[in-house]
Amino acid sequence: MNSGGNLTAESASVKLLFLLCKALGSRLDEACGRLAAVSVQSALARFKAPAPDQIFPVFSGISGLLKTVSKEYPQTGVKLVEFMDKDELGDMTQAAAIFMDEVFSTCTRREVGIEKGVRFGIRAKTGSSKASQQDSTIIKDADTLLVTGGAAGITYELLNRLPA
Repeated sequence: MNSGGNLTAESASVKLLFLLCKALGSRLDEACGRLAAVSVQSALARFKAPAPDQIFPVFSGISGLLKTVSKEYPQTGVKLVEFMDKDELGDMTQAAAIFMDEVFSTCTRREVGIEKGVRFGIRAKTGSSKASQQDSTIIKDADTLLVTGGAAGITYELLNRLPA
């Protein structure tokens, strides 16, 4: 599986989106506000079996950033629409119509995949309750922890649950 092309351009794209979100600030948190992106073979495609021959990781960065924005500004309608196969963009009029339908739908799912015209999403699996009852603390009080994003919006939730 190959990744996307130009890492410098991909990094600049995510940084630009971050700066735009920062500049818009609280204006994002309006009831009718929308922030959306189209993605191709990335955040959801990595779960597909068999995996596509090429993955575009820049969209995973954008996906994580959008989910963070949705936590920071809960009134903003955030949506990432991923086309599982880059060939599905052959008919741009159809792809644009699918994208706009998703952006303005009433569905609250932030990340939606489209494969051969069929819409789907993913759900996180939780661990067993037996494992969570064991007294085996992974993170100790004196530990230093580095948390990065891009894992289905979980970073914000993890940081909120860590003791100061």
